[in-house]
Amino acid sequence: MTFAVDNREVAHVSLFPLPYMADLPLFLFAILVFFIGAVVGYGCSNAKARRLNLQLKAEIKRGIGLQNQLDAQAAERVRIAPPAPLSAASSSL
Repeated sequence: MTFAVDNREVAHVSLFPLPYMADLPLFLFAILVFFIGAVVGYGCSNAKARRLNLQLKAEIKRGIGLQNQLDAQAAERVRIAPPAPLSAASSSL
């Protein structure tokens, strides 16, 4: 609260390339800058997390596909396995 009381001077704020100007109390300008920084920081952090989440989902799908290929190859080997050789005991009959 003392920040707002001590900084009541009017600040002339202009966005240089744009023709807009505003006269705001200094405390309001400082709070506005901090708020905009928090929103931009959250947006950047959220964008990075979203990108990493999409990469993770793609890797999971890739892993599932590779596992399915291994399972299919294992099933093929079991199906095509050569017959076991006859033992010496069964050949004497």
